[in-house]
Amino acid sequence: MRHGDSTDRFAAAFAGLLDEAEALTRRAARALPQPGAVMGADDTGLIRVALDVRARVTDVECSVSWRRVLGPAGLAAAVGGAVVDGHHRWLAAWAASLAVPDRATTDRPVGHSTAECVPAHRRDGVRGDVTGPDYVHVLLRLIEDADREMDALTRALSRAANTDVVGVSRGAHAEVVLRGSQVVEIRFDNRWLDRAEARPIAGALREAFADAYAAADRASSAAWAAAPAARDLRALTADVDALIADLRRGLG
Repeated sequence: MRHGDSTDRFAAAFAGLLDEAEALTRRAARALPQPGAVMGADDTGLIRVALDVRARVTDVECSVSWRRVLGPAGLAAAVGGAVVDGHHRWLAAWAASLAVPDRATTDRPVGHSTAECVPAHRRDGVRGDVTGPDYVHVLLRLIEDADREMDALTRALSRAANTDVVGVSRGAHAEVVLRGSQVVEIRFDNRWLDRAEARPIAGALREAFADAYAAADRASSAAWAAAPAARDLRALTADVDALIADLRRGLG
């Protein structure tokens, strides 16, 4: 068997894998629920939350009847129940969309070059002007560097995911406690809650959720900052379409 024949077969097989990866990635991306498309509610329907593409709470609705039906003692549990219901509905919506047969894999153009996804201070070391087969070699070296950082990164991300972060509204009227991506507790200033109306309650919860997610993102970013190769590989693969296009060019 000639070396050129085996190389050609490998290139053809790898190109086929890239086709499958591209189709799967686009299908999964299309299946993600759009912001506001998924709403969760507590058992009474008086508390509702809207989720974004990351299944994070972006909006809260509180009925004016909350005090009569839930009372201050039951409000936190109702908010938590609405979030759980929202997550279940988000997963169901994503799974249902993912199950729909893919119609086309060319419905949107390939994105920009992956070089633009790489932080400037690492761009020359990751890609720079490298093209063709050399691009694949450079990418493999980056993967090797990232692999050496993986144990420490995994430990750091695990610590971040298992450490509670607290989001607080302005005035500290509401607090949201996150552990990883899970909402584990909702807390209110009881003296404020005794006289608060529905709209300020919803506003305080929106602020607390946003603050909690921002704190979680900061903890995650700190873990990634200590692993520069893994961080750059993550950035490089952020635009899968562009990465696949670069790999295709690398195959010649």
